[in-house]
Amino acid sequence: MKDALLVFGAALKDTYYELFELALLNMLTVLLLLPVVTGPPALAALWAMGNRVAQGEPVNTRAYLNALRVHFGRAWAVTGLNLVAVGVVAANFWFYNPGNNPLGLSPHLSLYIQAGWVGMLVFWLLLSQYLFPLLLEQEDQRLRTGLRNAAVLLVTRPGFAVILLLLTTLVAMVSTFLTIPWMLITLSFLAVLANTAVRRLLEPHRA
Repeated sequence: MKDALLVFGAALKDTYYELFELALLNMLTVLLLLPVVTGPPALAALWAMGNRVAQGEPVNTRAYLNALRVHFGRAWAVTGLNLVAVGVVAANFWFYNPGNNPLGLSPHLSLYIQAGWVGMLVFWLLLSQYLFPLLLEQEDQRLRTGLRNAAVLLVTRPGFAVILLLLTTLVAMVSTFLTIPWMLITLSFLAVLANTAVRRLLEPHRA
């Protein structure tokens, strides 16, 4: 838990140092989320800028737009994977609804199965928070390699992953309550946080 909190603090500090540029890029990303076709690439570009900040490199609009172009296809591949994963969980959750499943299962068994699929969704959220930052770090850009490496990081430090997801959720909830942070800085901060976390987890593997 302490390590995850240290990463959170480091991400806050780095975001503060690049606050002006990250705020501009956050607002640009929000605008690019409106057309569906540019939504995922815009987030990918912002995560690429988060990677630069985590490495101590400056960010700017030119680098952002270049990252949007470079990661356009990869962003949609990751988005498609997320949609499939969430769709499978949602379909099975609906299928095993006690008042809906055609298999005639007992309500208690149906609820246990539904709980299992909720667990699968949580597992996917824990795993997927590492996926794109890993694609930005690794030489092998294949999704399969990214998923494998994300699984290794998750299994190696499960507590870190849980705390990181909880902190991310907390930031999202507070930003939703206040509304304005989503427009100004929340997305940029989450990008810096995710990349800082992955780089911290990769440190033992770089030695």
